[in-house]
Amino acid sequence: MVAFLDAVRLDIAAAELVPRGNDMPPDECASHITEAAQAYERVLISEPAAPLDVFINLAFLYWQSTDFGFWSGVGLPLPFVKMADSRRRAVFDQAEKIYPANADIRFWRRYFDFITLGEPPFEEECKKLLQESGASLVPYFYLYSSPGEETYERQADELFHVCEKTPTMKNRYIMSVISGATQGHQWAREELTR
Repeated sequence: MVAFLDAVRLDIAAAELVPRGNDMPPDECASHITEAAQAYERVLISEPAAPLDVFINLAFLYWQSTDFGFWSGVGLPLPFVKMADSRRRAVFDQAEKIYPANADIRFWRRYFDFITLGEPPFEEECKKLLQESGASLVPYFYLYSSPGEETYERQADELFHVCEKTPTMKNRYIMSVISGATQGHQWAREELTR
């Protein structure tokens, strides 16, 4: 458990530096990100049945690291980026062996493909995932960010507050999407009243 908490602490530290990426000394932000990834990997080695958050936080960190604007902006080394691309899939595969049929794992796989590969939207599938036993609030950020989906504002707000408590890179991303969706919904309401 100590290793997990250490990994989360490093993840939060990296997430705090990312917005300042270009204002930082070269490699400082990148080293925090790679250290967080290594810490999560150490947890997976020492605890093969690690908590689900270890797998998802690591897969998210790897996914984010493959975005060109992100990795070039924070100075991640290309070998790390290439490893992150292939390792993300392996992390999910490993997680599915321990947590078979987990709704969050399936959600993040679909979400990453939606964002990265331009796969079709998957709102209906997402709604079905939310009906499964043990489903978390996470898919609500995607549903709430869909055009015309203000109906999920309460769940998105609840998720936002959960993410605030542990601002990892994944959770900051979720909060950013929710904030953007809230602004978009507000703008749409204002346009309707004109």
